[in-house]
Amino acid sequence: ESPHRTTSLGLDKGARAAAKGKLDDNSPQGLARRTAKTQAALKELAAFDDASLSPAAKLNREVVTYTQSQQIVAPTQFGLSSVQRPYRIFQQGGAYFQVPAFLNTAHSIATKEDCDAYLSRLEAFATNLDTDSAVQKAEAARGYLAPAWSIDLTLGQMAKLREQPAATSSTTQSLVKRAAAKGIAGDWQAQAAKLLDSKVYPALDRQIALMKELRASSKPGDGLWRVPKGAEIYAAALNQATTTDFT
Repeated sequence: ESPHRTTSLGLDKGARAAAKGKLDDNSPQGLARRTAKTQAALKELAAFDDASLSPAAKLNREVVTYTQSQQIVAPTQFGLSSVQRPYRIFQQGGAYFQVPAFLNTAHSIATKEDCDAYLSRLEAFATNLDTDSAVQKAEAARGYLAPAWSIDLTLGQMAKLREQPAATSSTTQSLVKRAAAKGIAGDWQAQAAKLLDSKVYPALDRQIALMKELRASSKPGDGLWRVPKGAEIYAAALNQATTTDFT
């Protein structure tokens, strides 16, 4: 379900090699699919009789059940992807923030196939940006939008990403330099730059325009109390992070 996790664990090879050319599905449909799978897994776990389990197995089931149950709190109770990160786009989250760093640090380059997979992920980056924009627009209509100061920081970071010429951008050069270090032939700079100019940057431009537009509708204040069910989301986030119900 998560090409990002597969790559981060070094498992994007063999039967899972195709994952290396993909990004996580950040669409509402992807979230719904993952939620349904988690709910099915929880139902399977619940069917085991405690009396038949060893103490270690019983503890394992409790840990896994807790972890999996926490994953579905945000989508099932609040229609969000996360209670600890309730805004889709903010100064520390969103595809614009996560994907370039992921490509640079987690996506290894050792073969031509790795370079081709990098380009596939670069193209998918544009899709994820547009998906984020659509989701953020819909969530903003429901009242879920980062504070104005966060949006300002976000726009500043987006501007730094966008102002880089495609051919010499950090995203392009990450591929170029690592391919050269491994002696992998190919005009990787031209291919990456073309994708940035034709797909990624236009999607980023659309997202920047959207965030500038939405900023005016951001509710005053800083805390999560400013959004619908904010106190409930905050309590859920505390419970998820601490395993307690402390206020």
